[in-house]
Order: sequence, then C-alpha cells, then structure tokens
Amino acid sequence: MSQQSAASKPSLQGVRIKARKGAVKAHAKHEPTVFRDQLYKYLEAVPEADFDAVTNKLIQAGSNLELLKYADPLFEAILIGGLIQPGGGYIDDGAPVSPFTVFNAKEPAEVDDIRKYVEVLNKLIRRYSVPVNLRGVR
Repeated sequence: MSQQSAASKPSLQGVRIKARKGAVKAHAKHEPTVFRDQLYKYLEAVPEADFDAVTNKLIQAGSNLELLKYADPLFEAILIGGLIQPGGGYIDDGAPVSPFTVFNAKEPAEVDDIRKYVEVLNKLIRRYSVPVNLRGVR
C-alpha cells in the first residue's frame, strides 16, 4: 500500500492556469503619485487660461489613464493642486503644484472665474460618470 501512494501521479504539463479577472484586479497596485505625475504631463502643454483645451486634454488622458480608479487623486490634483495625506496636509514628496487647479484663479476670487473651473469639472464628471460627491456643485 505504501508503494502505491508513493508513486507519482500524472499531471498536465505545458498548461497554464489562468487567473480570474477579479483576482488580477485585486493584485493591481494603487499608485496615486504615479497617476498624478502622468496627469501633470498631459496638463503641462495647455495654456493657463484655455479651459476648453484643459477639458480636451483631460478627456484625452481618460483614454490612457484610469480616471475611474483614480477619481479621488484626480479631483485632489484639480481642486487643491496636489495629493492630500489622511489628515488634510499635502503629501510632501517634492512634486510641483498642478498646472490646472482652482487655486490658480485670480485674486480676489470672483464667481465667474471659479465657474470656469467648475464647468471643466462638470464636463469631466458627465463624460466619465465619476463617482464623486461633487455632483451638487454648480
């Protein structure tokens, strides 16, 4: 009896076991700093006051970047100008401020100036159905 259990069992050779899609997604890394740097590359070439060009670049970036996966870092970069730590402060990793941020609006801030930034955000939210609590901002 012991000789039968010690004998090697047949196995499939040359067959690769495929992982399920959910398992692959679970192992994917979430790297908001890499996303931020790639987003900045898209926004660098846009003139400062050209909001239509910014909208077009963000839509173009959406085809290459995972905007739905990185919705929070996207809106942190657009609204605040960088990524935020869990306490409210900036992540201090030496990265520059976003080329397109609400903080770049003219001082003193007027409603018409801020509305242009909000329109860009609304177009982006409508385009990608981004699950963020900014849908009530008008």
